[in-house]
Amino acid sequence: SFSFLLFFSIFLFVFLAGIPTFSAASGPFTSYAVRRWDFLSVEYEWTTKEDAGHMRVPICYGSPYITAMYSGMKPRLSKPPGPALLLVNGTDVAARGTDPLTITTSALNWTLATNYNQNWVFYTQNEVQWTCTMEGCTAEESDLVVRAAHNPSERHFLYRSAYATGAELEVVVDDDDAAIHFRWEVQGEGQLAMFALPHHRQILSHATRIDPALSVHTGLAGKISAVIGSDWYMSEGLSELGESFWDGGATIDADKAQAIIAQLQVDKPTEVIANQDPYTFGKRIARLARLALIAKELGEEGYAMDVARLMEQSLSIALGFGDQATNEVLRTFPCSYCLSARGV
Repeated sequence: SFSFLLFFSIFLFVFLAGIPTFSAASGPFTSYAVRRWDFLSVEYEWTTKEDAGHMRVPICYGSPYITAMYSGMKPRLSKPPGPALLLVNGTDVAARGTDPLTITTSALNWTLATNYNQNWVFYTQNEVQWTCTMEGCTAEESDLVVRAAHNPSERHFLYRSAYATGAELEVVVDDDDAAIHFRWEVQGEGQLAMFALPHHRQILSHATRIDPALSVHTGLAGKISAVIGSDWYMSEGLSELGESFWDGGATIDADKAQAIIAQLQVDKPTEVIANQDPYTFGKRIARLARLALIAKELGEEGYAMDVARLMEQSLSIALGFGDQATNEVLRTFPCSYCLSARGV
């Protein structure tokens, strides 16, 4: 299943409770891998031992939906652990007992038993027959694209068919101005809708089409609104940086170096980071990166490489490839980590 990846795709619901699980009718997924990536997206592929097909999930920056592309297998949607599945398109599935509900729709609507409004709607391009119980729903067709939205508005149905699978990023700098272009790779029919943050809206071209009816107010990000279309054109003035910013000769004060080295030993991590939610994992892996870079600057090469290995193992585990994965890390410390077809 890919429940934890909902945190990345619908970025406005960081601590969302009650997340459905996507799997196949034949059973849970047994393996997954990173298939492709770019500056604005990453695509995962899940497989099972029973099916020859796969499920692919493009996780694109600002998507109002979770998009699951099934090939050669029938989708299975399971309710999250904890809250009961109360209603499916207005029908009380619990009241039916062992009698499954069969429904044909292009918008499968779940109401979960939580302390606040908790609805998930699963969209398909055309009407699909689903068989539902208190545990979830299974499609009677294979080769479907299922798009899920949390507490959606009516506008979500309008934009359900077109979805981004990746993007190209182009930046052109002319003196003190930068022209930024997001070109989304789009599949499906109709118009693409992608959420823009407030700082995007401030620099988007005046010709950009915004749908104010598809917007969300969040405590952290403010109001985010849907940009309609496959191209975002932005223009931003660049700040003037003083010469000291580019001074590559700046170093840590010599009289403080030994104290910092001593503190590095106190703070040195010894275990991989595992079993963390994505938010906490991101903060902890960033801490390792800072320690490694400080050690590198102070000439503590062994320390830096030890921390880099912990980062490598932690990232591979977080993406499901285990701590014994081979040939998965393409690394030139301390410059970057790369995603390969099999791992980090």
